[in-house]
Amino acid sequence: MSGVVEDKNEMSTASVQKIYGELLSLGIAERLEVVRLTMDSLQKKVADVPPVRKRSLLELRGLGKEIWEGVDPVEYVKQERDSWER
Repeated sequence: MSGVVEDKNEMSTASVQKIYGELLSLGIAERLEVVRLTMDSLQKKVADVPPVRKRSLLELRGLGKEIWEGVDPVEYVKQERDSWER
């Protein structure tokens, strides 16, 4: 997710589909006006959301290392390669 927080008043898919159906019944100019109003509203909401801190792949270093405790890497790779032959 890009850091944009969803509205607390989530609409059901059926509600969204109903609104979309009504939108399709409008003329082009009216539909473009709805798009403009929606974009203006979203831009204001997005501007109020604090930026998401970028993460580093290096933060994952060592994650899950306990899974590999006691596993001989050479033997593990040999077993994996042998399983490809079957």
